[in-house]
Amino acid sequence: MFRTLISQPYLALFPLGLLHAILGAGIWIWFFATTFGQPMEYPSLFHADSMVQGFLITFACGFLM
Repeated sequence: MFRTLISQPYLALFPLGLLHAILGAGIWIWFFATTFGQPMEYPSLFHADSMVQGFLITFACGFLM
């Protein structure tokens, strides 16, 4: 596996993008599970940053490399 990552380093971007996708979508599960109808600030900025700057950019760079 390590030899594959040395010869094709862009493959590391796909699991990183998947991690960002899980975090970006998982923040909403955590938010709705912990608020119980209490007024709180939505985590929309974290969600947007994680999806655009994490998920989309890593997958785009992985495909373009």
